Parts: sequence; structure tokens; C-alpha cells
Amino acid sequence: MGCQSRHPHFNNSGILTIDTTGKLLIQSKGGDPILLNSDQGSGNVTATLQDTGNFVVADETEKRVLWQSFDYPTDMLLPGMKLGVNLKTGRNWTLASSLSSFVPASGAFT
Repeated sequence: MGCQSRHPHFNNSGILTIDTTGKLLIQSKGGDPILLNSDQGSGNVTATLQDTGNFVVADETEKRVLWQSFDYPTDMLLPGMKLGVNLKTGRNWTLASSLSSFVPASGAFT
């Protein structure tokens, strides 16, 4: 699957990019890029914000999802998101509180 960082981005210099292999990155001035997914596609990769609020990166040639935001919940649960544990893969979907209204870092509650 993909990888995800729960480290907040504190300034407005972040740029969301997708390369030709489908790697989704957040790049900012003076910082290392944050890799959101490690899955690679065939080169025909799309990124779509769905009406549900799910942001999906998909390989159109292989008809598979490389990464989707609903797999990485933060502090908000939207219809269609999952919570719990997938016993086959070990994936765990949890919500985490924010530290405060002004600081998006993870808070004390999950």
C-alpha cells in the first residue's frame, strides 16, 4: 500500500505534486518532500477529488487505486470512510484529535 505522514505542514508554501509514476508528494520551500504514497503506476496516472471528499490517485491503465485519502483519516469522519482494523492486512483506520484549532498536529486522543 502507500505510506502516510501525520506530520502537519505549518506554512502556506506547500505544493501537491504527482509524478509520472504516480508518486504523490507535498513539496515546500526549505523542507524535504513528504511522500504520501510509495505505490507506482504504469504512467497513466490520474488524481481526482471525488464528490464524497475522497482524493484518489489511480492508475488508469491497470485500473487500480494507488492511494486514497479515505485510507488515512485524521480528525474528521466523512460518509464512506472506514474505522477499525482490517484483519487480513493489519491496516488500522483511526481518528486522531488535533492539538488545537490553530495547531494541526495530532492531539492526545485517538
